[in-house]
Amino acid sequence: MPSLNILSYKLISRVIQQVKKALNNKLRIHVSSELHGFLNTIIDDKDGLSLSQLRAGAKSVMVTELKKELTVYHQLQPYTRQIDNAVKGLALSSKNQQHFGEMVDYYGSKLTL
Repeated sequence: MPSLNILSYKLISRVIQQVKKALNNKLRIHVSSELHGFLNTIIDDKDGLSLSQLRAGAKSVMVTELKKELTVYHQLQPYTRQIDNAVKGLALSSKNQQHFGEMVDYYGSKLTL
């Protein structure tokens, strides 16, 4: 008979798989193919808008830094409402939002959609 620990690990693993599946299903509902493509571009982009640029922000109030911020804003702006709706649709707690945000910080461009 397996120990309680092994059964606990299996149960936790199954719950995690179910939660991931449910989140993926919700994302399919709230993320258009256009936004999906844009997000993949951000993850893959080496020259233009990238995940690291989104996280970095302006380092100062110098004109060049502010121009970079405006460029990021203009590229994201068409998708902000849809992104907000997707986040609301996922109905994540603030702790879960923090957890997923930390995953982005940790994994960076290794993430896939």
